[in-house]
Amino acid sequence: GDLVREGETGFLVNRGDAGEIATGVRGFFELPSHERRRMGERALAEYRDHYSREKNLELLTGIYRDAAAEVLARSTRQS
Repeated sequence: GDLVREGETGFLVNRGDAGEIATGVRGFFELPSHERRRMGERALAEYRDHYSREKNLELLTGIYRDAAAEVLARSTRQS
């Protein structure tokens, strides 16, 4: 998924565009406090589900496990 989902986990702006960044920040603070809180909760859940250290370790471990299995399978076929 996308790192930021517009209006759900944050606001998308063009990098380096100070006007858009200001508009996004202003838009965030114009939301009712309960909506800002909910957006933060959704962003944190997204991070924990897809981008946390634990999730990245899990993904990398799977990549290394698959690579090791492929090397082992190749060496077994060549024997």
